[in-house]
Amino acid sequence: MGIYSIALERHRMSLEALSAVLHHSHSTGTARAVLTALAWHLGDDPEEGCYPSQSRLANLAGCSVRQVQRNLQKLVELGEIEMSQHDGVGYRFDRITNRYWITLDCPEGCDGTLSHKLRGVKKGKTGRHLRLIGVTPTTSRDGVDVALKLTNN
Repeated sequence: MGIYSIALERHRMSLEALSAVLHHSHSTGTARAVLTALAWHLGDDPEEGCYPSQSRLANLAGCSVRQVQRNLQKLVELGEIEMSQHDGVGYRFDRITNRYWITLDCPEGCDGTLSHKLRGVKKGKTGRHLRLIGVTPTTSRDGVDVALKLTNN
């Protein structure tokens, strides 16, 4: 067991959460970066949630603390996280953090592995595949049939 496997084992839940975020999140831009930073902080028990500071999230997401605050609200509205604000009782004033839970669910047909492949979903042929087999699609423009020859470049 090498040093890398120990590090990966310690962050196993984070990797699972990161993978789910990357494959199933509907957020974009800074909101997705903030959600990815939250996923990295999840521990072994996702029911516990995580509690990074907003300045830590801003550092990881590459944005300001104010942008983190706005995007956390967007993620709550999207239903991708739940957030519990701390009331500050019993803690040092400089160490009050919110608690966050990622509420993403895998869609039906997801295999639940780190690659989150959808079972039963047939993928169409790509343009590259069509070019390789020399398909010549036709289309109609202004009432005239036009043949488009796809060639290997």
